Amino acid sequence: MFVVIGIIDMKKKIFLLPLLLVTTFFTGYSQDFDFQQIGDDIDGEAADDKSGWSMALSADGNTVVIGATRNDGNGNESGHVRVYGKNANVWTQIGSDIDGDATENFMGKAVAISDDGSVIAVGASGNDANFFNAGQVKIFENINGTWSQIGNDILGEAFGNQFGEAIDLSSDGNIVAIGASYHDNNGNDSAGHVRVFENVNGTWTQLGNSIYGDAEFDYFGRRLSISSDGSIIAIAAPFNDANGSNTGQVKIYRYDNNAWTQVGSDILGRSDLDNFGWSVSLNDDGTTVAIGAPFNDDNGSNSGYISIYRYINNTWTQLGSDIYGEAAGDLFGYSSSLNDNGTVLAVSGINNDGSGNNAGYVEVYKYENTIWEQIGTDIEGEAEGDKSGYRVSLSNDGTFLAVSAINNDANGSNSGHVRTYEFKPVLSVEDTLLHKNAVVFYPNPSGGTIIFNENVRLDEISLFNLEGKKIFTKDMENKATLDISNLPSGVYILKIKTVEETLVTRRLVRQ
Repeated sequence: MFVVIGIIDMKKKIFLLPLLLVTTFFTGYSQDFDFQQIGDDIDGEAADDKSGWSMALSADGNTVVIGATRNDGNGNESGHVRVYGKNANVWTQIGSDIDGDATENFMGKAVAISDDGSVIAVGASGNDANFFNAGQVKIFENINGTWSQIGNDILGEAFGNQFGEAIDLSSDGNIVAIGASYHDNNGNDSAGHVRVFENVNGTWTQLGNSIYGDAEFDYFGRRLSISSDGSIIAIAAPFNDANGSNTGQVKIYRYDNNAWTQVGSDILGRSDLDNFGWSVSLNDDGTTVAIGAPFNDDNGSNSGYISIYRYINNTWTQLGSDIYGEAAGDLFGYSSSLNDNGTVLAVSGINNDGSGNNAGYVEVYKYENTIWEQIGTDIEGEAEGDKSGYRVSLSNDGTFLAVSAINNDANGSNSGHVRTYEFKPVLSVEDTLLHKNAVVFYPNPSGGTIIFNENVRLDEISLFNLEGKKIFTKDMENKATLDISNLPSGVYILKIKTVEETLVTRRLVRQ
């Protein structure tokens, strides 16, 4: 079988070529899909804003809320939040900036959005209204283009709680879950807690009991995710020591009979200093959860990984294998997002060096036939140091993706930006011409050597197994063949880079 691969010219941003499959039994065209940017970058307002510190996308991908926690609009690091709507692939701000109340409020430390984009929740973890750094959350509704607050501020309970550092909303915007990982529980410093509130006739009323971390310095509530109806919540304690020092822990709870009751057992990190739970994402019905451990060392120091679990017969059972970062230092699993049915996953490695030191990258996977397989190519940060993927957010169907890069310098040093993407064909249906620079390799499946077409100048090739572990990287300059005879039989992922900086990711079968 010959495989002619659609390529993406990253310098010129030109998307080329459908996938052509030719066998002795079938001849025809099928289009290649990839994540392609929608509209322009959404840049932070000013230098050091770190816009994109928090970010969330509506269910249809047409509205995005962005926090810039270091913005100085109402005093030094008061922070602000902006909301943008998409019309004809142009992003336009909806309403005015939502500024922090005072200096060092860090408004925008966390944000969340309802499915239809009409309700947003914003956290200001440094707010002092109740106590110093107790924290604050506000919820707003879009009424004729103006963000009007719903009810009163929801305030942290105690000194230094940093309430509002993690937030999530139910799909209708009427239930909000809020984390305060620095809360001290019964003398346990920074054990952390989570509180959930419901909008009852314009008043935010706590649902059930507060949910507390197990032990001091667990930082329970540092990350959280809530189901569509607000009845199930996943809460991470990334510094929990139950399975070793800072291995991390995630617990899932269901609201039943006016109380939050744990569902299944704790899900634990497996190695010291993994910080399992650094990112956590539930699907809509709360039966599937993705959990990131960016400081895991299995594929090199701080390479990171992510695991996905489904609740089956009262047990959290892993779906497929772990997905690993490409290289040491990637911090893969730093941010993650599942689509509504839990079959599409976006995950980032903010210190990946693919397009420059610590530029960052995002990969998207689809779960099919018990395997998480990458769809599309890596989404690379724009420039060195950007930390692209600091936050990622998928639309409900998994076809739209938002990615933030807090250290991007487009509007001043560390102003930050957000880019949005759509997963779609790289060519129109009418375009059937093959480009002379298409990457061709054959045979596939292969039992020994694969051959690349002579028109393409290869730079290097990396080979990964389906768990995401790198097997090797080879310099391919002035080479047109790759020997895979020493590999065990199975399915692998080839990441191909050309001299022109074309990046291609495809599956290879070793017979």
